[in-house]
Amino acid sequence: MGVRKPFALILDPTDAANLHRLTLWGSIPDQSMEILNPQAGDYRTALNVEEHF
Repeated sequence: MGVRKPFALILDPTDAANLHRLTLWGSIPDQSMEILNPQAGDYRTALNVEEHF
């Protein structure tokens, strides 16, 4: 869903105490990037995460 809608990137989903610090909310500005789906429900792509203030 990240190409058209916002996505959440959870850096460590097992650290429940710090989940609010380890989650990034964003969108993908480059709509032409390739998102692979090698098997059902498993999507892959390379992301560069940048923080803008």
